[in-house]
Amino acid sequence: MKSSTICQDWLESLPPTEGYLKNEQSIGREFLLEKGMPSKKDEAWRLSNFNKLNSFLSLPTIIDSEDIKSVFPEKDKNRERIIINPNQNTISNSNLPYGIEKLNHREIEDNLGNIVKLTNIKNDISVCLNQASSKELLALKVKRNFNQSLEIVIPSIEGKSISTRILLLVEEEAKLDLLQIFLGNNNSAQNHLIEIQLGS
Repeated sequence: MKSSTICQDWLESLPPTEGYLKNEQSIGREFLLEKGMPSKKDEAWRLSNFNKLNSFLSLPTIIDSEDIKSVFPEKDKNRERIIINPNQNTISNSNLPYGIEKLNHREIEDNLGNIVKLTNIKNDISVCLNQASSKELLALKVKRNFNQSLEIVIPSIEGKSISTRILLLVEEEAKLDLLQIFLGNNNSAQNHLIEIQLGS
């Protein structure tokens, strides 16, 4: 791997590290600064199309709040729905389906990033890009009494690159049928990371 000007410029365009994801943001940014981007000399990447990766890095990231003007597909009446706003996490427990609740600060600290750290994806470029740039975290607990279908909708914004991150703790005996819906847009890019941890 090697450093690249486009990667350096992209890192410099990101807002300061902050919030629940501050440590994760630092991990991703430090890795990219140290290791840089892959090249065709890297065996795993020698057949890759780097134009697409460079296009992702060349798109501006979301810094200021702005409306997401996506056209959402019709919701299945048998599914609960959560729509992610990659710029502002305004979901409260009162807006969540019965049997799903937000994780508290301690639960997030104890569980965020554990799956990434314990697997071989911790040095994956797409994971590091997500760690470096995700601003908001959707962190939920699926309670043991939950037995429904859930869809999570990830919008996009024309001409922008967005990164989204989800942490799900699923209690034993919970039954979750999960569908993630990614909405495309002209000249847009998405980087999404979800961790699902089975609890006791």
